[in-house]
Amino acid sequence: MSGARELAGRLRERVTIAHAPDERDPLGAAETGWTITATRWAAIDADGGGDAVVAEAADAPARFRVTMRPGIAVAPGDRIGWAGRTLRVRALSEDPALPDRIVLRVEEIR
Repeated sequence: MSGARELAGRLRERVTIAHAPDERDPLGAAETGWTITATRWAAIDADGGGDAVVAEAADAPARFRVTMRPGIAVAPGDRIGWAGRTLRVRALSEDPALPDRIVLRVEEIR
C-alpha cells in the first residue's frame, strides 16, 4: 500500500490527453484537429539521454516520463498538453508489478 501512497503524492501536474480524429473527409484525407479525451493528474520527470544526447544535438526536443493512473485510452502518437507545452507520446509501458500506474515516454513538439 505504501507504493500507492507514494504515487498519489507525486501526481501534481494537470495534463490533457488528445487523440487524432479517425474520420476522413469526402476525398479520403484524414481530418485535421485533435480531440481532448481526458484530463488527468500526472507526475512528470525529465527523461534525459537517448539518441539526441549521443548525437550531441543542441536543439533536440525535451523528453519526459509521464506517470499516471491507468484506465484511459492512450497510445503512441497521441498528444499530452502540459503547462502550455504539447508533448507527443513515443511509448507506453505498463509494469505488472506496478498495476496502479502507466508510464508514457514523451517528447516536446515545437
